[in-house]
Amino acid sequence: MHEKETVATLCGKLYFADHYDAPRSIHHHEVSRVLADERSPYQHIQIFDTRKHGRVLVLDGFPQISERDGWLYTEAMILPALLAHPNPRRVLILGGGDGAAASFSAHDPRVQSITIVDLDKKVVELTQLHLFSLWENARRYSKKLDITVGDALAFLKRDLAQYDIIISDITDPNESESAAHLLGIEFFALISARLAPNGILAMQSGENAQNTKTAHQGFLNLVSKNFSRHLTSALYIPWFSAEWSFTFARNSEPLPDFADIFIAKRLFKQQRDLISSLQALTIGKLVAMFAATEPDSPLDPGYRSRTRFVNGANRIAPLLK
Repeated sequence: MHEKETVATLCGKLYFADHYDAPRSIHHHEVSRVLADERSPYQHIQIFDTRKHGRVLVLDGFPQISERDGWLYTEAMILPALLAHPNPRRVLILGGGDGAAASFSAHDPRVQSITIVDLDKKVVELTQLHLFSLWENARRYSKKLDITVGDALAFLKRDLAQYDIIISDITDPNESESAAHLLGIEFFALISARLAPNGILAMQSGENAQNTKTAHQGFLNLVSKNFSRHLTSALYIPWFSAEWSFTFARNSEPLPDFADIFIAKRLFKQQRDLISSLQALTIGKLVAMFAATEPDSPLDPGYRSRTRFVNGANRIAPLLK
């Protein structure tokens, strides 16, 4: 895998070039300042200030998180799992070296311990230095937090502890050679074994686009082989210039039907402290991200109207304000 040239000067201005969908399209983002440009033993790490997305993290030329919309990505990946679990005391984060997943998880008063396992110490150090807003709440609840630098697969093999929620925020293997050995059948089997009763896997599962459907379906096939229940959602993330998917899985009772506005409202009311910490995700967006991936979604060729969406505009529109 060869990294593309990502920073160039055009018309006297500095730009970061996102080659994710090349050669179909290349997105250029104006850079006002380069804060970090270093190579670790695993990857090329860059942190920029951009005009549109604020401060951003880039690994091997691929956008990872931004301060401006990073909470939208993080909350979409984690909130459904926290809402679905009756008492999530122990959280394991695989990847997550930028601190955002830990910071959001720490907002839940039921969570007593958070373990981060990230391969690259340099990512942790540089994001703590430059993307400090993503680490802010994790620092506030530092007594809950433990950071392990190492390989996620090796950690799952040696650590026999049980977790209520396991968050997989590992870099897409299409983007990083250091993550290419992960996200296979062994990885998901180990996660399934490390989940406590009622435990939930929450993971980013790649871009939800036609040209990446094969990779995304590969995620779902592996999940379905190791978990009896799973749901997928999708949400547009501005920094990625793409609709991103998130998958949730467990081996016990069914996961809540978050596409049902009434179920979503009930869960929001039950966890008021957690909901009050949300910075980007609304109940309307939560419902929409699950509704978009249902078999009869308007995005699916076989769309059929469902009873609960007959008056959907009246029910959902006020929540999107």
